[in-house]
Amino acid sequence: MSSPIGAQPGATVNPPANLAAAFERLDQYIRQRLASGEQRGPGLAIAITDRHRLLHLANYGYANLDAKTPVTPDTRFEVGSIGKSFVALALLQQHEAGRLDLHAPITDYLPWFSIQSEFAPITVHDVLSHSAGLPMGMNFTPSSPAYEVAALREQHTGFAPGTHFWYSNVGYMLLGLLLEQISGMLYAEALQRGILDPLGMSASEPIITHDTRTRLAVPYLPLYDDRPWHRSQPLLPTHCIEYTAGDSSIACTVADLATYLRMMLNRGQGDTQRVITEDSFALFIQRVVDAEDGKFYGYGIFTSQDEALDGHTLVRHGGEMVGYHARIVGDLDDGIGVAIFVNGPFEGYEESTYALQLLHAVRHGKPMPDLPTAEDPAIIGNAADYAGAYHAGDKVMNIVADGDGLFIAHGDGRTRLERRSGDAFYTSHPDFALYNLLFARNDEGKVVEAFHGPYWYVNDNYSGPTDFPYPNQWNAYLGHYRSHNPWMQDFRVFVRKGELQSISLGTWRRPMTALPDGSFRLDVEDYSPERVRFDTIVDGKALRVSISGADYYRVDTP
Repeated sequence: MSSPIGAQPGATVNPPANLAAAFERLDQYIRQRLASGEQRGPGLAIAITDRHRLLHLANYGYANLDAKTPVTPDTRFEVGSIGKSFVALALLQQHEAGRLDLHAPITDYLPWFSIQSEFAPITVHDVLSHSAGLPMGMNFTPSSPAYEVAALREQHTGFAPGTHFWYSNVGYMLLGLLLEQISGMLYAEALQRGILDPLGMSASEPIITHDTRTRLAVPYLPLYDDRPWHRSQPLLPTHCIEYTAGDSSIACTVADLATYLRMMLNRGQGDTQRVITEDSFALFIQRVVDAEDGKFYGYGIFTSQDEALDGHTLVRHGGEMVGYHARIVGDLDDGIGVAIFVNGPFEGYEESTYALQLLHAVRHGKPMPDLPTAEDPAIIGNAADYAGAYHAGDKVMNIVADGDGLFIAHGDGRTRLERRSGDAFYTSHPDFALYNLLFARNDEGKVVEAFHGPYWYVNDNYSGPTDFPYPNQWNAYLGHYRSHNPWMQDFRVFVRKGELQSISLGTWRRPMTALPDGSFRLDVEDYSPERVRFDTIVDGKALRVSISGADYYRVDTP
């Protein structure tokens, strides 16, 4: 049996001679990341295809860490939100057959659907492109998408259709129900007949049931679900959930996922038959809405121009399920693509990006890019920027710079900080483990503030306001809330600088803006459709909070 970070023997097909060196360097990179703990997952599978055939297939690590069962070419993973593109293609097939008007209101096909809105009716086109103004969806009923869609009648749209991008899982749950309605088939059958069978994806399953579990890599998550992750934390197996909704229901091998990607590289043409017409494929990858960072969303797929690849057009999508990550990215100009799975909490973005860069270099006669070097997060070149004493009322936090190391002095000792990004840092000290430590600078670029969860610290260089009043009733909302939602199990609510905020995993901070009806708008954008409502106030504390229809309940843990 191979080592936990080695590619499985016999997993690589015979590559063209000019690509063999690229695959060898890619293998070095993946093994380097797995060994260093940068890539958090017991197992990883990667496949590379061109327009004609599978070029490279490699498997690393374990499908089951406890049993030391290796990932093999037959190991299946959950694709997560890559499944949205499958639904979009199936609906484009219905459009080709004349059964679906993409610009008709959803209610023409599902009259029972409703959501509170002052804007124009929501069309199929709007939902396919995440520009309908629907909330994200909290996946609080993973085995009952119809209920979560029906519950939208109590929610509000955030903006006029077509004016903004707002990623919506519940929108694709709605599209899965639409597919059933117009095809006259169950959702699983519609995907099987329309996509999987024509593409010869025989190692794929359209929905995830408990029977699927026997063929899947075991999913893993970090030990803690309420604080920032760290490579020192163990990974634990998590339970599989049955999933039948249109936003992310598919499981397959990495070779099958590469087969699916090959169809995209051929603009709708599969290995033996066409799945959608070229006109429909143009609709599939159209730039409907700006999704930021140079990416646009079409129907179930992102497109972008990549400057590092000479401006080539890329199609891409990531996927996340509980304990799984997946990613596809394809270069439509070079006709080459990468599919990757991890049975752990991180997505394989770096591996797929580096793989495309290697392949592009070889194809165009350029030198292959060097192996990316992993930066040591404990080496802080500008550590002196942050050093000093920070005060929050009678609390004092001392930050010490020692060469290129940054430390928090606490009690009789000090604990090293590790950079997460920019001015954000992680520390393993138990008193600071629940949140990342964030620093903020003034207009001159000097660090003057520090934030740790609800605590706001300033140093002697801070010259701004210090008093931030807020409504007394907000005190009832402060605390820790949990649910059985496997995607987001908990979050904390606090007031910082007069703003009500929520934070999950100690890193994902989202401000709340009070609305006239007593609810709050969640997120920084004023067009956000996400709504938060607190209720059941007992002894001055809210016992329940609803986020876009998903209920969470107060717990006594910090």
